[in-house]
Order: sequence, then C-alpha cells, then structure tokens
Amino acid sequence: MATEQPPSGNGDDGIEVESGGVLATLSAAEIDVQIKTAKAYPRSIKEFRRQAMELATLDEETARSMFYVIPRDGRKIEGPSIRMAEVAASAWKNLRIGGRIIDIGAEFVTAQGMAFDLESNLASTIETRRRILDKYGRRYSTDMIGTTANAAMAIAVRNAIFKVIPFALLKGVFEEAKKVSTGKNLTMEQKRTKAIEAFTRDIKAAPADVFRVVKRKGIEDVSLDDLITLNGIYTAIKDGEPTWAAILDELPKSDAQVLRDLETPIDATATHIPEGRAAQAAAAKDRLLNDEEIQHLDDQRVTLGISARQLKLLLQEHAGVTTLDELPLSKAAGFAALVAKQAA
Repeated sequence: MATEQPPSGNGDDGIEVESGGVLATLSAAEIDVQIKTAKAYPRSIKEFRRQAMELATLDEETARSMFYVIPRDGRKIEGPSIRMAEVAASAWKNLRIGGRIIDIGAEFVTAQGMAFDLESNLASTIETRRRILDKYGRRYSTDMIGTTANAAMAIAVRNAIFKVIPFALLKGVFEEAKKVSTGKNLTMEQKRTKAIEAFTRDIKAAPADVFRVVKRKGIEDVSLDDLITLNGIYTAIKDGEPTWAAILDELPKSDAQVLRDLETPIDATATHIPEGRAAQAAAAKDRLLNDEEIQHLDDQRVTLGISARQLKLLLQEHAGVTTLDELPLSKAAGFAALVAKQAA
C-alpha cells in the first residue's frame, strides 16, 4: 500500500497558488500582533507529538477518522485525512487556517485552503477542484453541489495544512491511529462484525460487495490489514472523496459487469434480455439498486414513454415491489427487458 503525502493526488486537487489572495483579508496590524504572540510562546515539537498522539488515538472511532484509503488501478492509496489535519493544526499551535469557495462553474467547483504558520512565517495556499457532473454528464442538484463544495474546501484546507506542518512528524501518530482504529480489547470476530456493520448501516453497502473490495470470500477471511483498509475507505467516503459506487467500479470487469450493463441504454425493440446478461444478473450477489442505477432505469422508462402508474404495475408483476428503490439488483436486468417489451 502506498502512503500518500498530501496533496492527496486524486487528479484534480493540490494546486499550489500564491498566498496573497487569502492573506489579503488579514490586516497587516493583525498579522503583526499574532506573529509577536507566536514568537513569545514558541511551540515544542515534543509536546506537539504527544498531544497529536493523544487526540488521534482517543478512541477507535476517532482513530478511524485519521486516515483514508482509496482503491485505484489495482492498488491502494492511503494518506492522512481531513480530521488528522485538524488534529495536527490544533496540536501545532500558532497556526491560522481558512478555506473558501472561489468558483462554481459548469463542470467543477473550485475551493481554496490556506494555512499560515505565524511562528515560522510560512504560508501555503492550495486550490482543489471537484467535478459536479454525474457519469451521465448531468449537473448535480443544488444540495449535492453544496455538499461537494464543502468537501472540496475541507480537502483544500487539509492539503494546505500539510504543506506547512511536516507530515514526517506525524508518521508515528498515523501508524498508531491505524492500529487503534480496529478496536481495543475486541476479539477478531467482534472487529470484523463491527466493520461490516458500519458499512451496511452508514454506507448502505451489501456485505458481499464489502468482501469483494478486500478480495475475500466471506467475513471469516477478513484479516486485520483488511479491517484497516476498510476503515480507511469508510473515512474517504465520509470525507467526500470517492463514492461507494465509484469504488465498486474499480473492481475487475467480471465482478462489476451487472452494474455496467445497467448503464447500457435499453433497446425499445428488444423483447428479451440477452442470455449472458441474464445469467450474470442471476449469479450476482443480491442487493438493492443504488441511486445512480435507480436514476438510470427511471430515465429509460421516461424515454420509452412508460408512465409512473405503468412502472408500478410492471414492478409488481416482475418483482412484487412497488418502487425502484425496492428492486433487487438480480431482478434489474429482467425488469429492464420487461420495460422495453412493454414499450415496443
């Protein structure tokens, strides 16, 4: 696993810019007073490490929030999280931080984060971009844009903080937080159960998908390293970096075939589902459709002229449910074929 030093390297963040734009909001007199105060009460690196360790490993929930893991291209990228940056800033002292949204465009939202070490007179300003279009090229809703903007701003502030505070000073804290995150005084069985419950409860992930992400057949095969990976993925999702659907998309093609098949436009002239696709759906581990899959099927029924009332009747006929969010993945491909047949 590659340990990543901020900026996070997600491809659209970590752009360092001139600090003047943010720092201009501070008056020269105000800065002078803060710098003099910082010089009068200098930090202790020993005390910084002690306090950071104490805060980061306060309990397993806090420890879990200290690091992220993002599966990508067959490898795992890990690094210190937004929460660890906050812990570091608090323990470092004599540090001023801030963030703001500087642009919401047609495709991206851009945020700026700033960290200013008053004691060393070192400042860093980082810009972060986040896409606000879904995989179909549709712009996010207003609420989703706001959520994405907040995540972008938090990530920008994190990256700015770690441009000022040397991450090397936190390596020991980082590694200890990973160990504590799995739970103290718990049996391995309890640790595994707790991790899976967190994913099913908070992320609405099917246990079978969680096992596939760590390449295990079942809960008994999950190792301690797997638990640390899952904790990091959990934090990354909560911090607004990847989505669970995006992580599932990183799985090998054969594992994610059903999900990708649902993205294929429905042929209005089709009268049956292709045999191979039906077999994949039948063999898939069952779960309910996620938001993107529901939206895709709903868009397709609108395109094909199927009314909401017809949709409900077709759902009852095919799966014994009344809404798309109750439809299991294993029945989705067959339902798509039924909708296409009805429209033909």
